[in-house]
Amino acid sequence: MPKIVFHRPGLSATRCLFIIIAFIALTNISILLNVPVLRPVLSFLLLAFLPGLLIIYILRQNRLVLTEKIVLSAGISMAFTIIFGLALNTLALAWGYDRPLSTVPLLISFGLANVILATAFWVRQRKNTLYFSWPGLMLRDKTLLILPALFPLLSILGVGVMNGTGSNWLLMLLLLLIPAYVIVITFYQKRGLNKLYPGLIYFISISLALLSLLRSNHLIGSDIHSEYNIFLTTLNNGHWAVLKQGVNVGWDVGILNSCLSISLLPAIYQSFVNINPEFLFRSLYVFIYAFLPLIIYIISSKYVRQSNAFLAAFFFMSQVLFLWAQSGARAAPALLFFNLFVLVLFNDRVSNLSRNLFAILFAAACVLSHYGITYVFLSMFVLAWPIKTLATSILSRKWRSNPRNNSYLGRPSNNIKVTLIILLMVLSFLWYSQVTTLPFETGINTIIRSFSNVEGWASLETKGSTVSAAFGENIGTIPQQIRLVTSWIIVGLIGSGVLYSLIFFRRMIAIPGPQSDKLDFLNNKFEIDYFALTLAICLIMLISLVLPFILLLSGLERLFFQALTVLAPFLIIGGTVIARWIRIRPQVLILPLLIAFFMSTTGTMYEIFRQPSTIILGTENREYKLWYVHDQESRTAAWLSNNAVEGVNIFAGPNLEIDILKSQGELTFPRVRASFTEAMQRGETITGYIYLGYNSTKADNIMNEYPQVFTKKNKIYAANGTQIYLGSN
Repeated sequence: MPKIVFHRPGLSATRCLFIIIAFIALTNISILLNVPVLRPVLSFLLLAFLPGLLIIYILRQNRLVLTEKIVLSAGISMAFTIIFGLALNTLALAWGYDRPLSTVPLLISFGLANVILATAFWVRQRKNTLYFSWPGLMLRDKTLLILPALFPLLSILGVGVMNGTGSNWLLMLLLLLIPAYVIVITFYQKRGLNKLYPGLIYFISISLALLSLLRSNHLIGSDIHSEYNIFLTTLNNGHWAVLKQGVNVGWDVGILNSCLSISLLPAIYQSFVNINPEFLFRSLYVFIYAFLPLIIYIISSKYVRQSNAFLAAFFFMSQVLFLWAQSGARAAPALLFFNLFVLVLFNDRVSNLSRNLFAILFAAACVLSHYGITYVFLSMFVLAWPIKTLATSILSRKWRSNPRNNSYLGRPSNNIKVTLIILLMVLSFLWYSQVTTLPFETGINTIIRSFSNVEGWASLETKGSTVSAAFGENIGTIPQQIRLVTSWIIVGLIGSGVLYSLIFFRRMIAIPGPQSDKLDFLNNKFEIDYFALTLAICLIMLISLVLPFILLLSGLERLFFQALTVLAPFLIIGGTVIARWIRIRPQVLILPLLIAFFMSTTGTMYEIFRQPSTIILGTENREYKLWYVHDQESRTAAWLSNNAVEGVNIFAGPNLEIDILKSQGELTFPRVRASFTEAMQRGETITGYIYLGYNSTKADNIMNEYPQVFTKKNKIYAANGTQIYLGSN
């Protein structure tokens, strides 16, 4: 059956230009008049998609399919916002204007930039008629989309019921329906199903990402409170500035400030959309995370069948870091840029010129967004280039040694270029060493510490809690054991896929010389550059597991999450090879593992065994106590910020209070000294304010545990479990 495609009427470039200019003008008017609903919606669309879409058409990338255009336009727009925003910020400060990130300067500068891009679009496309098309959906296709289209609604309603009544039955229904639907769609192999996968992935992706966003009115997590404080500082100052570590600036503040993904980027968005800044900060990164599985699908579908690429994307969505999307603020944009870098590097529909331009743009934006992800990014390509060069040289020499083979010598791939690697190294050095300094110092100190502590090489304590758990430490419950076993089996399948590709490289990898037939489960052979990247990330993970302290900086889960950009197809290959060896269908082996893993990471398995573990599905668990911010805690922190006497010390309770003061009260060091328990251990006198949160008063009853601290202090504020004391010892 031929592919059915519905076309909208074609638009001339001139008509498109008028529509774009009208959209920009309407957005600017809604901002200046502060029109409710219209301002945030139009502003978000303008920032999130318009620059990227215009750049794609300026470069005449008409071969890209709809899904690729969407993810690339989002990534290019975000990279453009960061880089253009930084340039505007730097020039304005150099000219003596100290509020370039306020609304009016941004409105003028971004409006002018978009008009210039729109004009360039018209110049490049003025002789063309633009058609906007999408695959047509038959009745069967629409029927299959009904249930996943309801997943986001179930997510919203389920969290609403959870927050209002404490019942998680609707969320459990959602988290059981998703894997059930994945099973059905995997075994329902019909022609024409491939065009549904991007929509299915996005519906599942956004429904999962919404869970952590809607579970609380406030931030959930640990680092995100400091990140949010950096954003508020940038927003209130009206500009971004380098913060060097010093008396009034701690190491954490200095190094987080180097990540423009949590300072300059959300400040620009907030100046445009003008909504609750805390909700903007949380929802912006959920929006970014929702695109990542689509990129995994696009990359994987080049090499394996679309149905298997769908499973690879589902595995990516099952990762804990994805499920905690709203907590991964500074990582989200960097992961987006890294994933898109890999996508354009190996996408045959992107022209060579555009590939190089996009690669430079995404590399620069990644450097500006997150030091840890950039270090892994850089290490991958630095290791991959010699692997690729050596392999290409050996294979080419072998075939050239026989004159009869010269006519068969294929042209080697050249996706990994030394010029791109050098550019990435230079950008990293300039930003981390010459401008912000702390990320470079941290990286160097970690390497020195790692190699100078040989005794720590065999210690699990120097590798982080995830590594300890992977080797069975503190694994006692059945759900924990199921997750441990499935995780190791999945890692084994990925390793098997990589090893199998290495052994049977002639049928798996496009190498110089006569080409053997590809294996039947592949769509295309892997480029030798891609496989070099695969070996490089595997080597990085092995080195990180051996060397101490490396994973304390990045974390094994984050490293694996980033590695899946490249490794995801090998899960399918490994599963297919093992399944054929034991003579079962690949889906029969892979699906149960993915479903068990999904149910473990989402907490569904723990709920079934009545061992609640996640804040999403309940309140009687460790996560809820550690990370949940109650409304009264937020109000109390804001009251303290507004009413505390300048110069009087503020101490926090021993739980989440110090983070709550950062985000909800905008109170940081040196105004907030520390938690009073830490101060006591250092021998400090606890004089001034003490802020106690809900858990310190209700669950831990901290006043009875430390009576000597509170005896001579007066309670000056109380709100349903949160309290403020003032006095001296």
